[in-house]
Amino acid sequence: MKILELTHSLAASHGGLPVVVVGLSRCLAASRTEVALVTADARNTVRLVEGAKVAESQEAAPIMDRFRRAHALGPVSLVHQHGLWVRICREGARFAHRLSLPWVVSPHGMLEPWALGHHAWRKKIAWSLYQHRDLKSAAAFHVTSVEEGRSVRQLGFRQPIFLSPPGLNPIPGEALDPPSASAFRNRRSALFLSRLHPKKGLPLLLEAWHQLRPDGWELIIAGPDENGHRAQLERLVERWRLQDVVRFRGLLTGPERDTAFRMADLFVLPTHSENFGLVVAEALQFGVPVLTTTGAPWSSLVHQACGWQMPVSVPGLTAGLASAFAMSDEARRAMGRRGKNWVEKHLNWATVGSAFAAFYQWVLDGGAVPKNVFTDDFPET
Repeated sequence: MKILELTHSLAASHGGLPVVVVGLSRCLAASRTEVALVTADARNTVRLVEGAKVAESQEAAPIMDRFRRAHALGPVSLVHQHGLWVRICREGARFAHRLSLPWVVSPHGMLEPWALGHHAWRKKIAWSLYQHRDLKSAAAFHVTSVEEGRSVRQLGFRQPIFLSPPGLNPIPGEALDPPSASAFRNRRSALFLSRLHPKKGLPLLLEAWHQLRPDGWELIIAGPDENGHRAQLERLVERWRLQDVVRFRGLLTGPERDTAFRMADLFVLPTHSENFGLVVAEALQFGVPVLTTTGAPWSSLVHQACGWQMPVSVPGLTAGLASAFAMSDEARRAMGRRGKNWVEKHLNWATVGSAFAAFYQWVLDGGAVPKNVFTDDFPET
């Protein structure tokens, strides 16, 4: 069995999707499933998959030629597409169709109502020209949450749906952190670490912070800017005179990113929409309690007593922040420990990779339906 995994880019600025694709490719390769990994941006691949034993096809050539070369190096059995709306996804569908290969789609949140409404006119054109037709031809879908699965069904797609969260990579030891990790701190910190994009709800968070103005706390906003959104946020910071307590850190990678998690007392993701929200799981893995919204499928934060899930609104975020600020340091750390134990038990690549391999094999050969594959209605919970 050889799987062609394809996505637009593996650049760190693209958020959690590249992390998921690389993690999945690595764990499949480690379990002796042959993998060809193709992206539209060849510049980032080698660095991110080095040592993963992933068969790459990344020469500077048209996308379809890269697919053909991957196939020539050993016949591809199944094409797994991550994401929508970009050329490599359209070409992947055409390649699978021409060779009569099963084609599996992971939307990664791009079929959620908020996402469909963002730049809606462009997506309506693409939907009518090719995207809906391509998705109708998919052999199956993969989703990362019940909510995302329901969105797929509500759009009328009746193919089997495989439900599986991504895994988590082991976190490196603290010795990898730069010296700033041990710097003196006179404030507690709330961390936002994701793309600076309207979907992430940062204006709501800044307004909630403005209303509360918590004593002894600072807000760290880290992540790559998209389409000038940071400038809009900086204007809000100036309007509400938050310059002394809000810090923008830009894109953080490697040890600096790990340090940001380790130094945080609270993680905040005020998002309008997420298919999973990998960064939530990563924060929990570092033992940081999380405050997010009902826009992310993280009711487990409440069920596992490791964080808060609030309405997507200023009052909702204000109430959640007030609750977090009112807790003692030890109570927050205890929440973080519960979250860490929970994600390490349920979100590891060894378990997730085995489930994906079984799913791929079922798509190819049929037989008994694997666990977490839904061939009819999707569960409500």
